[in-house]
Parts: sequence; C-alpha cells; structure tokens
Amino acid sequence: MQQLDFTQEQEPELDEVEGGLIELDPATDSSEGIAELESELERTAEGFSVSGFKCTQCGLAHGHDTDKHRASDSFAMNHEEAGQMEFMPNCHCGAHALARGRGPDSVDRASARQTADEAPVPESVQRQLR
Repeated sequence: MQQLDFTQEQEPELDEVEGGLIELDPATDSSEGIAELESELERTAEGFSVSGFKCTQCGLAHGHDTDKHRASDSFAMNHEEAGQMEFMPNCHCGAHALARGRGPDSVDRASARQTADEAPVPESVQRQLR
C-alpha cells in the first residue's frame, strides 16, 4: 500500500478493498470514494460485536465485551474523564486505580473499592498502585 501525501490538492479515492486493506489512489478525485468508505465503515461497525479483549495496559484477558466495566457508567464519570485515566477505564486495573484515588474527585471511592474487590488484577498492577 502506498503512502499518501496529504499536502497535495487532490484527495485520495477509494480504489479497492482486498484482504482487509483499503488502497487509495491520490491521483484521482476522492469525495465519492471517501463517502463510500465512510458508509462501509458505518455498516461494519453496526454489526461489530466484541466477545472478549485483552487489556493493553495490564494484559488481563477478558471473556466479555468492553461495556462490562465501563468507568464512565459505573462511577459517574464523563467520557473525557474516563479517557484521562492513568489505567484503562474498561478493565479491572481502572477500577483498582479509582479505588486508590487515582481518578476524578467525583468518583465514589467506596463503590470503586467494592468493584475492585471483585475484579482481580495482575500482581504487577497491584505493585504499581501501591
């Protein structure tokens, strides 16, 4: 796949989709191609379902979707506050960090401690939070 120089006056055009890669041709007009790409991405996202994930911060593997431990839902945080957390807001490590006061002052620490007590984390995370 070629790299695009976005300093050019032309916008890239959707060329083809093969094997999960999207190739763009910067030499042609692209407003229609980009609209098609956006539409295809929206259709893909609508049918997307997460059945498990691995935390990129602590390495904990989860056998459920990313909504189960959402700090923004569980601890009266807005999405911006959750995005600024030191640890992942959708993982046990995020709940442990909040339980130890590493998060917005608006978080109910007792509730975060209760959640953390039921959410195991690797020893390495426990050491980081001490």
